[in-house]
Parts: sequence; C-alpha cells; structure tokens
Amino acid sequence: MKLELSKVVQGCRLGLLTAIEQTAQHSLDVPGCLLFTHCATVPHLTQDTLHTLSNLPAVTQVTLNCLAEHHEVLEEFKEGVRKFAGLHDTALYCSLHDSATTNPAGHITNKTVSVWGSGGRMELTVAKFMALQAAIKPDFYQSMADGETWQANTSRKRVRKAVDRTLAHLDECLILHQKTQELKQAKIFGVVEGGNILEERVRSARETAKRPVAGFVLDGFQSAAMKQDLRSQLITAVTAELPQEKPRLLQGVGRPDEVIACVEVGVDLFEGFFPFQVTERGCALCFDCTVTTDPETAGTSPSTVLESNEERPVVEEPKENGDSCPENMTRFEMNLNDKRYGRHNFHRVSMQNFKGTMLIRADAVCPLLARHFSSCRLFIDLSILCMSPCTSFMNQPIFTTGLNALWAMSYFTAQSTLPSFKKPISFAETSTYTRHYIQNHFIFFSQ
Repeated sequence: MKLELSKVVQGCRLGLLTAIEQTAQHSLDVPGCLLFTHCATVPHLTQDTLHTLSNLPAVTQVTLNCLAEHHEVLEEFKEGVRKFAGLHDTALYCSLHDSATTNPAGHITNKTVSVWGSGGRMELTVAKFMALQAAIKPDFYQSMADGETWQANTSRKRVRKAVDRTLAHLDECLILHQKTQELKQAKIFGVVEGGNILEERVRSARETAKRPVAGFVLDGFQSAAMKQDLRSQLITAVTAELPQEKPRLLQGVGRPDEVIACVEVGVDLFEGFFPFQVTERGCALCFDCTVTTDPETAGTSPSTVLESNEERPVVEEPKENGDSCPENMTRFEMNLNDKRYGRHNFHRVSMQNFKGTMLIRADAVCPLLARHFSSCRLFIDLSILCMSPCTSFMNQPIFTTGLNALWAMSYFTAQSTLPSFKKPISFAETSTYTRHYIQNHFIFFSQ
C-alpha cells in the first residue's frame, strides 16, 4: 500500500492511495470514502443496481460484528467474504465495529473485546480476532482495540488503560499476522485511541507509529462524543506524530460539515455510513448547492451549507401532522414523513426550498406504484467525496453541482417487492408499463 501525495495545503492532503491489494489494480483518491455495507451488502441496493453506478469508492468496508457469527461458514468456504458476498472488483477493508450503530459499553477486558451481532454479544480474544480476519481475507484491516473511551465522562485512568490495551492488542496482532498464511498479502492498520485527553492521544499516536503498520485508524472521535473544535485540535496533535506517507482513516464521523473540517486537519479516509443513517430515520439529504466558480468573486457569494460553520436559522413551522422530527436529524436532512411531502401535497413543494436536488418516496408521489408493489422505498443516497459532478437515472439529471471534490455524487434507488414474484427487484427489472409510470410520476428538481 502506497500513498502518493500530490499537494498538501494548510493540513489538507490531496493524493492517491495505490497498491491497496496484492493485484494493485485499485486506487483511491484521497481525501475519499469507503463504500458502506451491512453484513457485506450495500443497504437498499441490489447488485445489478449497484453495478450501474459510476465512480463508486474503490474500497468496500465490511464490519467484524456482522461477520463474526458466520465464522464457521467463512472458514468452510475458504475463499473469503469478497467472493462469498459477491463483492467483485473492489478492495476490502474490515473494521471492528459498525459506526452506524451504537454498542453498549462496559464489556472490555484486558484480553477480550466484545462485538454485537444479530445473535447478541460475542467476546473476541486476539487469537479469535485474527482467525476471523484469516477467514474474511480483507486487503487491510484495523487491529483489535479498546474503543470505549469516547464518552465525555470517561476518567483519565480509564483512557490510559484503553491506550495500553490497544497497544498490547496491536503487538499481539502483528505477531499473529506474520504467522498467518491467509493474511500474508493483507495490511494492518494501527488504532489511535485516547479519548478527549490530549496527552494520551499523542502517546497513542507516537507509540502506534513505531509499529510496522500500513496506516492508522483514528478512533473515538464520534460525532456524538465531542464538538468539532475539540476534535480538530486533537486530530491536529495526533497527525503531527504520524508519518506523512501513511494513510489516516477516521471512524465515526460522517456529517458533511464535520468531514470537511477533518479534511482540513489532515484526515485522508472516511466511512460512508451517514447516508444509511439518514435513510433509516426516514429522511432525505437536502443541500444548498450555490457554488461560485470564479475564484475572484468566491468571497462575495453567500456561503453554502457545506461552507458555513453556523447553524442554519431555524424557522418554526406548525406541524400539520403533529409528528416530531426524527431523533438525531441534522440540518442536511428533510423529514419525508412530514405531511408537506405526502402524496396529496407533493405538488405544493416550492422550488425555492431546494436549490439542489430533491426526490420524494415513490409511495408518496405515485399511489399507482404503491398498489403494484407491496413495499416500495425511494431514497437519496450520497457518497462522500466522489468525483462526479452529475449523475442520472433513466436519462434524467438528478444532481448537478460544481462541488467536484466535495460531496459531488448523489444517487438513489428503489428496492421493491412485486406481490406476484415475492423477490427483491430493481427498477431496471421492472416491466415497461411500470417504468413508464415511474418516468411520469417522479419529481426532479435540478439546478
């Protein structure tokens, strides 16, 4: 694995991550993101629909908590989760936890960490952890770590113990990594812990950098754990201790404003779980896309949502349906359960409210589709830092923006189940008359 930096400006790093896997056929632009999966499957996207999308991240992330309970199956299969899950033409990264969910705290010991799957809690020793990695066969993976220090009330003693445990786990993982034939071509990333204590963060980074790791995972910076000012201060101190030629991957941060702030302090890679969280709480992403292409007048134009650190003014509006906003909803989202966006009111949506692109759920826009499909969900899904200024669906533009380097690709899909077939299908597989209704009933707002 090799990171080729082409430019470093005030902490921001621009470059290319190459030789990610043994065939060296994949490369990833940095700053960049990983393709998020749940149980090794991209949520809400069928394989055929996924393959129609361009400029997808070259690296797919799988999480150990989803795969640990399938250890015996993967061992018997012998060819790794990439082939088992049909994740073709992609590099594979394996993390310990899924950042889209919150795990219970208090289940860490000096010898084990705990992960939660569909069957409950599973304890992992270093030996068990490395056996799982050998069965998964990722191209790179994070070492086992004690990451339960992100809560604000964590004591200094607990944080120090977490750093010591993480370093001890890393040393054991490195020893077993060298002895495991299945991981001979894989790379291991060291994990930097330390909570919100600057001295422990620096110590963790300095000691991890002494180990023969291919890159670094910055853990414990979750959006709910600390303010961005403190996060930026800690990351700046951490990256000062890390070698410039190795990539830095940040876990637990997905909001677009926080991603950009972390790019400014030297982070290279991010997880792509934020659009999944938005979808799961019944919301759609909505951005102001006012972009000034003339650098001489850039300072005089109004700030976009992505450029502004200030909160958008909150306008109190009466709740027509009496529903409250979903928990943890950010200012980048619109609640699709709001009555204003229902099937009887979609024609009243003002163009002034959406300077970029807005799409509404299929069952809200086209009642006919709701009758033909037993379940139908449409959402906007956004990939962080992909390099495509425009994408389309059925030859209709759905997102246009000048933000080529930041949040520049928007895509959506609908996953449906036909009552007559009782199996998931994509829009590409629907009949001609259904496609006709889709084309005539969806609303497209573009610049």
